[in-house]
Amino acid sequence: MKRYIIDSTKVLSFVHTRIYIMSFKNLFTPPKKVELDLASIDGNAFTLLEVFSETARLAGWSDDEIQLVITKCKSSDFENLYLTLKAHTISKF
Repeated sequence: MKRYIIDSTKVLSFVHTRIYIMSFKNLFTPPKKVELDLASIDGNAFTLLEVFSETARLAGWSDDEIQLVITKCKSSDFENLYLTLKAHTISKF
């Protein structure tokens, strides 16, 4: 009989990562997205939020819709901000 040693830290890391990624869904039904290439923007959080805000405004989003996304972005760390924006943007490329 073979025995397997499971590293619990790797299992917990995998489970945590999977739950974390799955939680970044678009906040709107049906999903709303703006055309914006996040990779081409300076990685500064304030810059990302400002460019997203202006792009969404030009795309016809209401102030309440924009504020909802920005509030979600600011609710945690930079990774949360980036993944939330990614859920609400589509790249041309």
